Amino acid sequence: MELALTSFGLSHLPRRDINNPDIFYRMPPVSLSEASQFFTPDYAVLLLAHRVILDERCFSRLTQEPHPAYQQMAETVQVLEKEGFARIASFDDIVAQKTGLLDRMLTKDLKELDQWIPALREACESWYEFVDSVSRPLQREIVEGRLKGIGEEDRDKIEAEHILSHHTVMYMHHAASQTSRAMMMVHMAMDSARTRRKAEFKKYLRDTLAEYLSYVNANIVLCNELGCGLHDWYDFQPFYREKFLRVGREQPPGASEQKEIKRLFEVPFPEFTFWNASDVMKALQDRRIEDLRKLVDQAVKGEVIFDREFAVRALQEVLGVEQSIGRIRNIVSYLTMPIGLVPWVGTPLQKGVEEAIVGPIASRKREPHSWFFLISEMSQKHRKRQVESPDNAEQSNAGNA
Repeated sequence: MELALTSFGLSHLPRRDINNPDIFYRMPPVSLSEASQFFTPDYAVLLLAHRVILDERCFSRLTQEPHPAYQQMAETVQVLEKEGFARIASFDDIVAQKTGLLDRMLTKDLKELDQWIPALREACESWYEFVDSVSRPLQREIVEGRLKGIGEEDRDKIEAEHILSHHTVMYMHHAASQTSRAMMMVHMAMDSARTRRKAEFKKYLRDTLAEYLSYVNANIVLCNELGCGLHDWYDFQPFYREKFLRVGREQPPGASEQKEIKRLFEVPFPEFTFWNASDVMKALQDRRIEDLRKLVDQAVKGEVIFDREFAVRALQEVLGVEQSIGRIRNIVSYLTMPIGLVPWVGTPLQKGVEEAIVGPIASRKREPHSWFFLISEMSQKHRKRQVESPDNAEQSNAGNA
């Protein structure tokens, strides 16, 4: 499937902070579970897509003037685009053509504000958890005195981290236009039905919900027009869930698959990660990626459950396959032993004949677990490079801390 990476801030409404956009403006979603001062893509999600669709403004910001926190994201989208796994589209043009529809959608959404309170509360809680996880590493560095005697390059890094922490603490859930007073009033309105009926509180709540919902609606219309799935910031999921329940769906297109593939790498196989742009690109180019996608589809249908029992069962089955292949190899090696006695070319000739016989048998036996061999091999190669190149490993760890 094709998967659109959202561009935060997309809306048919004029942005009040357009002259002073925050660092999230027109940026694609990042992993909220791998939080640090350096944002990382949801690499596992990328494995689902035959191709991703990127907003041209988002792509321009990432390739021409990326914030230091988006270094890995910028590298990833450039690799995807270069290798033909991403196409660029003007999200603004599509939204502009649907302004009338989006106006009607938003008007209908805002007729009853109370229905959105649970989604807004859940979204804010998710975002604050992310803010806390982002801020904590910088606070720890300051407490431990790591900022003493730093050089110019390190000072630039700390300055970038400070800017990031400042933005995330000051702005509630990306809302750079919200003042501290507005944030306080929105929270008071969320906590009390009586309070949110008062005109001033109701106005702030309505304005906040208008920003959330205009963005969510724009992405829904966008994906309908492009005929693709959707990958958005995790903390917007409560709004998508509420929107799609109204049309008889539990989640937007692609959401269930994203949830399952992330679970695969978080529960049964957390050690089988190979998260950088080049490794993910190699996996996407491997024919076995289709088998991984079929496995995820089985999980979506409830045919398999990604838990530790699944990991144990898969490992046992793979071990059994390898033992079976080993026995076959031993038998073939014994039967081809006379070939090895041929002068000069005996040994390589024997090995060639052995591989010609065992190779196809091994491929057939491994086929049901080809997805396992793919992620296992990619993970091993990734770890090997980290060991061989400590400098690269250190950079990778810094980005994924």
